[in-house]
Amino acid sequence: MKILNLLMTSVLLSLPALSPAATVLFQDSFESPPETVGSGNTVTQWGVSDNTRIYAVNTFATTGTNSVFMRNSGSRTMTQTAAVDITGTDGLIVSWWMRQGSTYESGDTFSMKIDFGSGFQSVVADAGLADGGNYTYSGTENTLATDTGQASSFTQYNVTIDSSYYIGTLGASDIKLQFLHSTGSGGEDGYFDDITITAIPEPATLSLLFIGLGGLLFTRRKKK
Repeated sequence: MKILNLLMTSVLLSLPALSPAATVLFQDSFESPPETVGSGNTVTQWGVSDNTRIYAVNTFATTGTNSVFMRNSGSRTMTQTAAVDITGTDGLIVSWWMRQGSTYESGDTFSMKIDFGSGFQSVVADAGLADGGNYTYSGTENTLATDTGQASSFTQYNVTIDSSYYIGTLGASDIKLQFLHSTGSGGEDGYFDDITITAIPEPATLSLLFIGLGGLLFTRRKKK
């Protein structure tokens, strides 16, 4: 019994190490593989609606030197070319950074959409200045406040999505991201950087360990 008690104590002390760690499923800071900057070039891992309006630049960045530039006037989209596998995850965090050009008006809108396998759903719609912030998503768009004025530096967005929605409700096994930038007059450009999909794994391993230890304890007590 003393040995079993010692084993249980060791497990409890090891909980921080045994706790499931977040896993980065996708990350793109437009640094590696090296992007060819400038109008007319492709963006690795992404399909763009117009490569003379959407392309890598080394003007602004949150990490390294590069980001992706979306020029004003009209609606521009940047869509992941390959779906990201999300099986065996207990939750997702999608994050990115955005920097706007100059003055933004109420009609200028940025959106992030996700395709869970049955078409793109609008997850965040931000009109006017980039608000950034932390959000959750379970099927209802996060519509951010409309505010106008002078654009500032990069701001970060984080969206948490629970598996009860994308697996339980939708039965999804992979996702694709899409960024849409819709503006009117000149100067209302956008820069995007450090796009990341992070998965929280299911805590199955830890649960099974405690079930096993519980079984050992029960068997030991029965033998007594």
